[in-house]
Amino acid sequence: MTGFFPPLSRPGSQRGRGGVAAGTGGDPFRVLGLEPRADLADDEVHAAWRRIASATHPDREDGGDLPRFAEAAAAYTVLRTRSGRGEALADRHATPPAASGQATRPTGRVMHGRPVRLALRTLTAVAAAVGAVAAAGPHPAAPALVTGIVTWLLLTARHDLAPAAVRPPVRWQDQLPGGGKMSERGSGREPTSHERRSGQPWDASYHDGPAPWDTGHPQPAIVRLAARGGFAGAVLDAGCGTGENALHLAALGLAVTGVDVAETAVAMAQEKARDRGVEAEFSVADAFRLDRLGRTFETVLDCGLFHSFEGGERPRYAASLASVTAHGGTLYVLCFSDDGPGTGPHPVSQEDLRAAFSRGNGWHVTAIEPDRVQTRYHDENGAPAWLATIKRI
Repeated sequence: MTGFFPPLSRPGSQRGRGGVAAGTGGDPFRVLGLEPRADLADDEVHAAWRRIASATHPDREDGGDLPRFAEAAAAYTVLRTRSGRGEALADRHATPPAASGQATRPTGRVMHGRPVRLALRTLTAVAAAVGAVAAAGPHPAAPALVTGIVTWLLLTARHDLAPAAVRPPVRWQDQLPGGGKMSERGSGREPTSHERRSGQPWDASYHDGPAPWDTGHPQPAIVRLAARGGFAGAVLDAGCGTGENALHLAALGLAVTGVDVAETAVAMAQEKARDRGVEAEFSVADAFRLDRLGRTFETVLDCGLFHSFEGGERPRYAASLASVTAHGGTLYVLCFSDDGPGTGPHPVSQEDLRAAFSRGNGWHVTAIEPDRVQTRYHDENGAPAWLATIKRI
């Protein structure tokens, strides 16, 4: 399941601890407008993030505020867990506020749980030095032994004292469906409209905690559909994300293949399958070139991918889906709806669905029903959605 929101990291931004932009002074509490206290609840953090995200999302009609959205998303990544809030509070107490107009120096790793490791290394080095001197006695090699041990301590301690590592921005220009680099494998796929707007590949959405659409469980609409016997034969989940929908279907005994352009998401789905003992196949693939899979499926699922494409991309995507859907097979599309309050980014109309999946493209739309889509920044009711049932003709 991918395609709900832009990647959460901001191109070119310098990040401090936990991914919070350095320009915020490294204080995620301030970014989300929260009081820095130890008893802060998960619901309070989630509500603050949801409030800012809905007001700044770059897919709003007014264009939103991408830098503010990315900054808030990074802060939410830090504060969404109790342990993250504890570390952020420790950083806040350990780092004095910067003077006005003065850049904040990134907090070193020694401030983030590394003192014990550094102390143990120091004690080990001192004990080794004392032991070396005691063993060597007045031997002329004793000073050299001590010098060597101290040098080792200084060199290895640099890792604990260095500032937190900064992940370099990931560009779609460097990202291929197989995860390689253009310099290594020649030309890659064309970026989608979503990637061009955000300046980053889909894979970047999975680098700093769960993506906004990754709720950690299958979509209720898909669970209900499966319970009614809606899936049969070989099943393809196009844009599977980290695999929750695909794994749910596979656990029911269906032969399921999940594909996604984000290599990190596919790796996470494969790990979940191993951990849960569920037999499902996951691989990296370009949604516009599904014919490269070299096989067809009786049932195909699109949960949250179709609505991420703009008008000119949709016929190409529909043709790609047609190339892997058996004649007489069924395609289900769950996407954001334009009907009702609280719509998500990229809302789709019924007319958009019928235009993309027309008879001329080899499809027949048999039903479009109102439903809901769960995300990480909507409340428990989710966002308005369409569940379309489409037959391959």
